[in-house]
Amino acid sequence: MGAVFSTPLILVAAAILAPFWGYACFAFFSWVVLWIGKIFKGHGTFAGLRAVYAWSCVPMILNIPLWLLMVMMFGQALFLNIPPQYVTEAQAPILFLILISKVVLAVWSLVIYLNGLAQVQQYSMLKAIFNTLIAGAIALFLLGIVWSFGFYLLDVSLQNSQTALLLFSEGIASIWRGM
Repeated sequence: MGAVFSTPLILVAAAILAPFWGYACFAFFSWVVLWIGKIFKGHGTFAGLRAVYAWSCVPMILNIPLWLLMVMMFGQALFLNIPPQYVTEAQAPILFLILISKVVLAVWSLVIYLNGLAQVQQYSMLKAIFNTLIAGAIALFLLGIVWSFGFYLLDVSLQNSQTALLLFSEGIASIWRGM
């Protein structure tokens, strides 16, 4: 995106579009978790699952200052596909700390989510983990279909592109080859 749009425009667009995209993902994943949860004899409601998801995202608010710090450090380069050699020796430890912080926030959010899900669905933590894993796999599959259909409608070739879906399938294939 950085090759086409300026950094301020990317940030403004993200601030405007993020709430809509976030709510769509929020509602969709809550619905899939509810649907799979019913198979596991869960007792949660759609509203309860949305509340669990919302509360689990509270730690992610700390990503905002981390992103702003990265924008200050890297500027336009943050939104470009740049090789790692463009990170200076002074920036590398700061970037490492930022990325570790983002991982810690994600794990914290996941722990909150799984505990809340087990509580709302009224079942064990193990069932909450399976509920989340199966719902995540189904959600990824459905979004992959929508993603592919969107590229088909736009007449965009996926053959030579490095989409996340292509990289994911290559990763899965290499795991199977290694077994």
